[in-house]
Order: sequence, then C-alpha cells, then structure tokens
Amino acid sequence: MANVNKGNAYILGGTYSFTGKINKYLISKASLTYTKGKAYDTHKPLSSIPPLFGSFEIGYQKNKFEASINWKFNATKKLKDYNLIEGIDNIEQTPFNYNTNTFEGNPSWSILNLNTNYRFNNNITGFFKIDNIFDIHYKEFASSISNYGRNFTFSILIKK
Repeated sequence: MANVNKGNAYILGGTYSFTGKINKYLISKASLTYTKGKAYDTHKPLSSIPPLFGSFEIGYQKNKFEASINWKFNATKKLKDYNLIEGIDNIEQTPFNYNTNTFEGNPSWSILNLNTNYRFNNNITGFFKIDNIFDIHYKEFASSISNYGRNFTFSILIKK
C-alpha cells in the first residue's frame, strides 16, 4: 500500500487580500480564497479542496483604545464537489437528508467577532473579545469538530 499522486490534474485559484487605511482612525482588512481542482483521468473533483472562504475586518484606533469587528465566512461545498471515491473529506460529517438518503455537503456559514483593547499605560493592557457573537453552529471544512459557540474573553497583559 502506498500514497501516490494523481497522474494528471489541475488546481487553480488564489488568495486575494488587502489592508487599507480609511482615515486617521479607521483601518480595514480583507481576504478571500478560492480553489478549484479536478483530476483529468476520472473527471472527479480533487479531495481536500475547500469551498470559497474569507474574512473582512474594520478597525478603529485612537490613542490608547483599539476595537475591530471581524466577519468570517465559508461558502457551501455541494455534494457534487466532493470526491466520494477517495472518501477523505469527511462527507459523513455533513448534514444528512433522509428524503434523498444522501449527505448534503458542507453548509455555508458566517460569524461575527468583536475585539477590543485598552492600554492603561506602557505596562498594562486590557483585552475584551467576543467570538461568534450570534452563536452560530459551524464546522471548518473537512473537520469533524464543531467550533465553539459564543465565546467571551477577558484578559490583562502586564509587562515587567
């Protein structure tokens, strides 16, 4: 038994990103990744090709205070886009449709996160963060583990 590469296939796509300063206080960042791949011999999609995903963030910075809101998203990966022959993309971890007796594929999802921090002085900074503000259930592509729901984080960094 051995792992071998496909004889002939194509993969295309890219990651497109930007970082920009809107004005004196506002910044923005975004990233978008698209990938497509197919084997020439079987005409089947390649395994482990994620659906379209990305993020967008807008942040505010003034004096000792910083805050940002971040939107992360993942598009749908339909059943037809899986390579069911190889079976390594965890299709069995996606929703099951009892009417058609098939798995549905990876559903789309999007979450919103909030990050803030305040620098009290050169040695002490406080942080407050809310991840997944709307408590959306989601799984990263090809993962069998659900990500966390709404999550609050409070922390203080003290430098000596």
